[in-house]
Amino acid sequence: MFWFTKKKPSKTYQAADSVLEPTALVVNFDSKICSSKLQSMLNMTESFGGIDGYIKALNQKHAVFADSFSVKSPSCLSRTQVKSLLALVYNELDVLPNILKTIPDNLLQTQIWHLIHGNADISSRMNQFVQFIHAEEGKVNRAAWDFAAEILHFTYPEKYPLMSNWVWNQKTQIGALREFVGEPVNHIDAAIGSTPSDFEAARVWLAEQLGQQGFYRDIHYLIDLLLAQAYSDYLLTIPNKLSLFDPDVKQREINSVDIIVKLLGIDHPVKREQAKRIPVVVH
Repeated sequence: MFWFTKKKPSKTYQAADSVLEPTALVVNFDSKICSSKLQSMLNMTESFGGIDGYIKALNQKHAVFADSFSVKSPSCLSRTQVKSLLALVYNELDVLPNILKTIPDNLLQTQIWHLIHGNADISSRMNQFVQFIHAEEGKVNRAAWDFAAEILHFTYPEKYPLMSNWVWNQKTQIGALREFVGEPVNHIDAAIGSTPSDFEAARVWLAEQLGQQGFYRDIHYLIDLLLAQAYSDYLLTIPNKLSLFDPDVKQREINSVDIIVKLLGIDHPVKREQAKRIPVVVH
Protein backbone atom coordinates (compact mmCIF):
# COMPACT_ATOMS: atom_id res chain seq x y z
CA MET A 1 0.00 0.00 0.00
CA PHE A 2 1.66 3.19 -1.16
CA TRP A 3 0.57 5.26 1.84
CA PHE A 4 1.93 2.92 4.52
CA THR A 5 5.37 2.22 5.95
CA LYS A 6 6.44 0.17 8.95
CA LYS A 7 8.92 2.88 9.84
CA LYS A 8 7.25 5.29 12.24
CA PRO A 9 7.66 8.96 11.28
CA SER A 10 9.69 10.92 13.82
CA LYS A 11 7.91 14.25 13.32
CA THR A 12 4.60 15.29 14.79
CA TYR A 13 2.04 15.71 12.05
CA GLN A 14 0.86 19.12 10.96
CA ALA A 15 -0.76 19.70 7.60
CA ALA A 16 1.73 21.68 5.55
CA ASP A 17 -0.91 24.07 4.24
CA SER A 18 -2.97 24.35 7.45
CA VAL A 19 -3.97 27.91 8.32
CA LEU A 20 -5.40 26.94 11.71
CA GLU A 21 -3.61 26.86 15.04
CA PRO A 22 -5.00 23.85 16.94
CA THR A 23 -6.32 24.45 20.43
CA ALA A 24 -5.13 22.42 23.39
CA LEU A 25 -7.19 19.25 23.71
CA VAL A 26 -9.25 19.06 26.90
CA VAL A 27 -11.01 15.78 26.20
CA ASN A 28 -9.04 12.55 26.48
CA PHE A 29 -9.16 10.66 23.20
CA ASP A 30 -8.22 6.99 23.49
CA SER A 31 -5.42 5.58 21.31
CA LYS A 32 -6.70 2.01 21.66
CA ILE A 33 -10.14 3.03 20.38
CA CYS A 34 -8.51 4.82 17.47
CA SER A 35 -6.48 1.71 16.60
CA SER A 36 -9.63 -0.39 16.71
CA LYS A 37 -11.53 2.05 14.44
CA LEU A 38 -8.58 2.14 12.07
CA GLN A 39 -8.49 -1.65 11.82
CA SER A 40 -12.24 -1.75 11.22
CA MET A 41 -11.83 0.83 8.45
CA LEU A 42 -9.01 -1.15 6.81
CA ASN A 43 -10.99 -4.40 7.05
CA MET A 44 -14.07 -2.71 5.62
CA THR A 45 -12.25 -1.19 2.66
CA GLU A 46 -10.37 -4.41 1.99
CA SER A 47 -13.71 -6.21 1.72
CA PHE A 48 -14.93 -3.61 -0.77
CA GLY A 49 -12.07 -3.19 -3.19
CA GLY A 50 -9.25 -1.84 -1.01
CA ILE A 51 -8.60 1.57 0.50
CA ASP A 52 -6.94 3.01 -2.61
CA GLY A 53 -10.34 3.28 -4.29
CA TYR A 54 -11.73 5.36 -1.43
CA ILE A 55 -8.70 7.64 -1.37
CA LYS A 56 -9.09 8.09 -5.12
CA ALA A 57 -12.81 8.86 -4.74
CA LEU A 58 -12.09 11.53 -2.10
CA ASN A 59 -9.39 13.06 -4.29
CA GLN A 60 -11.82 13.14 -7.22
CA LYS A 61 -14.35 14.96 -5.03
CA HIS A 62 -11.62 17.42 -4.07
CA ALA A 63 -10.84 17.99 -7.76
CA VAL A 64 -14.49 18.81 -8.48
CA PHE A 65 -14.65 21.34 -5.63
CA ALA A 66 -11.26 22.83 -6.45
CA ASP A 67 -12.19 23.30 -10.11
CA SER A 68 -15.40 25.05 -9.09
CA PHE A 69 -14.21 27.26 -6.23
CA SER A 70 -10.53 27.95 -6.84
CA VAL A 71 -11.45 30.85 -9.12
CA LYS A 72 -10.22 34.40 -9.45
CA SER A 73 -13.53 36.22 -9.19
CA PRO A 74 -17.02 35.55 -7.76
CA SER A 75 -18.60 35.81 -11.21
CA CYS A 76 -16.81 32.61 -12.25
CA LEU A 77 -19.09 30.60 -9.97
CA SER A 78 -22.28 29.36 -11.56
CA ARG A 79 -25.51 28.30 -9.91
CA THR A 80 -25.26 24.98 -11.77
CA GLN A 81 -21.92 24.32 -10.10
CA VAL A 82 -23.32 25.17 -6.67
CA LYS A 83 -26.31 22.89 -7.21
CA SER A 84 -24.20 19.96 -8.38
CA LEU A 85 -21.76 20.33 -5.50
CA LEU A 86 -24.55 20.55 -2.95
CA ALA A 87 -25.63 17.11 -4.12
CA LEU A 88 -22.25 15.79 -2.89
CA VAL A 89 -22.80 17.05 0.66
CA TYR A 90 -24.36 14.68 3.16
CA ASN A 91 -27.21 16.12 5.15
CA GLU A 92 -29.96 13.96 6.56
CA LEU A 93 -32.42 16.84 6.08
CA ASP A 94 -32.30 18.05 2.49
CA VAL A 95 -33.33 21.63 3.13
CA LEU A 96 -30.92 23.92 1.29
CA PRO A 97 -31.84 23.63 -2.43
CA ASN A 98 -35.19 25.43 -2.14
CA ILE A 99 -33.67 28.17 0.02
CA LEU A 100 -30.78 28.74 -2.37
CA LYS A 101 -33.25 29.17 -5.23
CA THR A 102 -34.48 32.38 -3.60
CA ILE A 103 -31.01 33.94 -3.43
CA PRO A 104 -29.86 36.01 -6.45
CA ASP A 105 -26.90 34.53 -8.29
CA ASN A 106 -24.57 37.46 -7.70
CA LEU A 107 -25.19 37.46 -3.94
CA LEU A 108 -24.65 33.71 -3.64
CA GLN A 109 -21.48 33.89 -5.74
CA THR A 110 -20.08 36.73 -3.63
CA GLN A 111 -20.87 35.01 -0.33
CA ILE A 112 -19.20 31.75 -1.36
CA TRP A 113 -16.23 33.76 -2.61
CA HIS A 114 -15.85 35.47 0.78
CA LEU A 115 -16.25 32.14 2.57
CA ILE A 116 -13.28 30.74 0.69
CA HIS A 117 -11.10 33.78 0.09
CA GLY A 118 -12.22 36.35 2.68
CA ASN A 119 -9.86 38.07 5.11
CA ALA A 120 -11.83 37.35 8.29
CA ASP A 121 -11.01 34.31 10.40
CA ILE A 122 -12.53 30.98 9.37
CA SER A 123 -15.06 30.82 12.19
CA SER A 124 -16.42 34.27 11.32
CA ARG A 125 -16.62 33.44 7.62
CA MET A 126 -18.54 30.23 8.29
CA ASN A 127 -20.95 31.95 10.66
CA GLN A 128 -21.46 34.76 8.14
CA PHE A 129 -22.33 32.18 5.50
CA VAL A 130 -24.90 30.56 7.81
CA GLN A 131 -26.43 33.95 8.61
CA PHE A 132 -26.51 34.82 4.92
CA ILE A 133 -28.61 31.71 4.27
CA HIS A 134 -31.02 33.06 6.95
CA ALA A 135 -30.63 29.79 8.80
CA GLU A 136 -32.88 30.46 11.76
CA GLU A 137 -34.18 26.90 12.10
CA GLY A 138 -31.84 24.35 13.60
CA LYS A 139 -31.97 21.96 10.64
CA VAL A 140 -31.31 24.75 8.13
CA ASN A 141 -28.52 26.09 10.32
CA ARG A 142 -26.85 22.69 10.36
CA ALA A 143 -27.26 22.24 6.61
CA ALA A 144 -25.78 25.67 5.86
CA TRP A 145 -22.85 25.04 8.22
CA ASP A 146 -22.20 21.64 6.63
CA PHE A 147 -22.22 23.11 3.13
CA ALA A 148 -19.70 25.75 4.22
CA ALA A 149 -17.59 23.09 5.94
CA GLU A 150 -17.46 20.89 2.85
CA ILE A 151 -16.72 23.79 0.51
CA LEU A 152 -13.69 24.69 2.62
CA HIS A 153 -12.43 21.17 3.29
CA PHE A 154 -12.86 19.69 -0.17
CA THR A 155 -11.53 22.78 -1.93
CA TYR A 156 -8.47 22.82 0.35
CA PRO A 157 -8.39 19.44 2.16
CA GLU A 158 -5.02 19.98 3.80
CA LYS A 159 -5.73 23.54 4.81
CA TYR A 160 -9.04 22.92 6.59
CA PRO A 161 -10.29 19.92 8.59
CA LEU A 162 -13.71 18.45 7.90
CA MET A 163 -16.02 20.38 10.27
CA SER A 164 -19.44 18.91 9.46
CA ASN A 165 -22.03 18.33 12.17
CA TRP A 166 -21.70 14.55 11.87
CA VAL A 167 -18.01 14.96 12.80
CA TRP A 168 -19.04 16.85 15.93
CA ASN A 169 -22.09 18.77 17.08
CA GLN A 170 -21.37 20.47 20.38
CA LYS A 171 -25.02 21.32 21.00
CA THR A 172 -26.20 17.71 20.83
CA GLN A 173 -22.86 16.28 22.03
CA ILE A 174 -23.05 13.75 19.20
CA GLY A 175 -20.59 13.08 16.42
CA ALA A 176 -17.69 10.96 15.25
CA LEU A 177 -15.22 12.60 17.64
CA ARG A 178 -17.20 11.46 20.67
CA GLU A 179 -16.60 7.86 19.59
CA PHE A 180 -12.86 8.26 20.29
CA VAL A 181 -13.38 9.24 23.93
CA GLY A 182 -12.45 6.33 26.17
CA GLU A 183 -14.02 6.94 29.55
CA PRO A 184 -17.81 7.17 29.98
CA VAL A 185 -18.95 10.60 28.82
CA ASN A 186 -22.01 12.74 29.31
CA HIS A 187 -23.06 16.21 28.22
CA ILE A 188 -20.68 17.82 30.71
CA ASP A 189 -17.68 15.54 30.28
CA ALA A 190 -17.49 15.59 26.48
CA ALA A 191 -15.47 18.78 26.46
CA ILE A 192 -14.88 18.93 22.70
CA GLY A 193 -15.11 22.43 21.30
CA SER A 194 -16.74 23.41 18.02
CA THR A 195 -14.44 26.10 16.65
CA PRO A 196 -12.33 25.40 13.55
CA SER A 197 -9.25 25.32 15.81
CA ASP A 198 -10.93 22.62 17.93
CA PHE A 199 -11.58 20.53 14.82
CA GLU A 200 -7.96 21.07 13.81
CA ALA A 201 -6.78 19.88 17.23
CA ALA A 202 -8.74 16.66 16.80
CA ARG A 203 -7.36 16.26 13.28
CA VAL A 204 -3.78 16.66 14.53
CA TRP A 205 -4.38 14.03 17.22
CA LEU A 206 -5.86 11.57 14.71
CA ALA A 207 -3.01 12.23 12.30
CA GLU A 208 -0.48 11.52 15.03
CA GLN A 209 -2.20 8.20 15.71
CA LEU A 210 -2.01 7.33 12.03
CA GLY A 211 1.64 8.35 11.98
CA GLN A 212 2.39 6.03 14.89
CA GLN A 213 0.80 3.21 12.89
CA GLY A 214 3.11 3.96 9.96
CA PHE A 215 0.78 5.93 7.67
CA TYR A 216 2.43 8.88 6.01
CA ARG A 217 0.54 9.81 2.81
CA ASP A 218 -2.96 11.14 2.13
CA ILE A 219 -3.38 11.63 5.86
CA HIS A 220 -6.21 14.15 5.41
CA TYR A 221 -8.27 11.64 3.42
CA LEU A 222 -7.49 8.78 5.79
CA ILE A 223 -8.77 10.95 8.64
CA ASP A 224 -12.00 11.58 6.71
CA LEU A 225 -12.46 7.83 6.31
CA LEU A 226 -11.59 7.16 9.95
CA LEU A 227 -14.13 9.73 11.15
CA ALA A 228 -16.78 8.26 8.87
CA GLN A 229 -15.99 4.78 10.19
CA ALA A 230 -16.43 6.00 13.77
CA TYR A 231 -19.75 7.66 13.03
CA SER A 232 -21.01 4.65 11.09
CA ASP A 233 -20.24 2.48 14.13
CA TYR A 234 -22.41 4.81 16.20
CA LEU A 235 -25.28 4.83 13.69
CA LEU A 236 -25.28 1.05 13.36
CA THR A 237 -26.08 0.77 17.08
CA ILE A 238 -29.19 2.95 16.78
CA PRO A 239 -31.87 1.62 14.38
CA ASN A 240 -33.93 4.83 14.50
CA LYS A 241 -30.90 6.80 13.36
CA LEU A 242 -30.44 4.44 10.42
CA SER A 243 -34.05 4.99 9.38
CA LEU A 244 -33.35 8.73 9.23
CA PHE A 245 -30.12 8.09 7.38
CA ASP A 246 -31.76 5.90 4.75
CA PRO A 247 -35.58 5.53 4.58
CA ASP A 248 -35.13 2.21 2.76
CA VAL A 249 -33.08 0.70 5.58
CA LYS A 250 -36.00 -1.40 6.85
CA GLN A 251 -36.23 -3.15 3.49
CA ARG A 252 -32.57 -4.11 3.26
CA GLU A 253 -29.43 -4.60 5.28
CA ILE A 254 -27.07 -1.69 5.59
CA ASN A 255 -23.36 -1.87 6.42
CA SER A 256 -20.68 0.58 7.37
CA VAL A 257 -19.48 1.14 3.80
CA ASP A 258 -22.98 2.29 2.79
CA ILE A 259 -22.85 4.87 5.54
CA ILE A 260 -19.26 5.95 4.92
CA VAL A 261 -19.70 6.69 1.22
CA LYS A 262 -22.91 8.63 1.93
CA LEU A 263 -21.38 10.67 4.76
CA LEU A 264 -18.40 11.59 2.59
CA GLY A 265 -20.44 12.18 -0.57
CA ILE A 266 -18.44 9.80 -2.73
CA ASP A 267 -19.30 6.94 -5.06
CA HIS A 268 -18.89 3.40 -3.84
CA PRO A 269 -15.60 2.47 -5.61
CA VAL A 270 -16.62 -1.15 -6.24
CA LYS A 271 -20.05 -0.24 -7.58
CA ARG A 272 -18.47 2.43 -9.79
CA GLU A 273 -16.08 -0.10 -11.31
CA GLN A 274 -18.91 -2.59 -11.77
CA ALA A 275 -20.97 0.07 -13.54
CA LYS A 276 -18.09 0.69 -15.93
CA ARG A 277 -18.10 -2.98 -16.89
CA ILE A 278 -21.83 -3.16 -17.62
CA PRO A 279 -22.20 -3.46 -21.41
CA VAL A 280 -24.27 -0.85 -23.18
CA VAL A 281 -26.97 -2.41 -25.34
CA VAL A 282 -28.27 -0.28 -28.20
CA HIS A 283 -31.75 -1.21 -29.43
